[in-house]
Amino acid sequence: MRASEWFESQGLTEEAIDHAIAAGGFEHAAALLQSIAARLLKRRELTTLCRWLQQLTGDIAHKPELTIIQVWTEMLMEHFNQIPALLERCPEYPVNI
Repeated sequence: MRASEWFESQGLTEEAIDHAIAAGGFEHAAALLQSIAARLLKRRELTTLCRWLQQLTGDIAHKPELTIIQVWTEMLMEHFNQIPALLERCPEYPVNI
């Protein structure tokens, strides 16, 4: 986690995410990912977002905020068949498709 924190302190968030995931710091990685997700979506860095989201584990991967990021990523990648299953992760947030 020290490498992740160092990269973050240097403003290198993407590198910090990679190191947080490698160290098992999934909560920290998720928070960092959320902080730059909109920018990455705008730049269409979808493969990177998809890779990070797939590396998150357990309850962290099912956070509503991360699920919405993953839904946007899948939509922009035209993986429409993935979306209903993702939305089912958040039953407390009713969504009509």
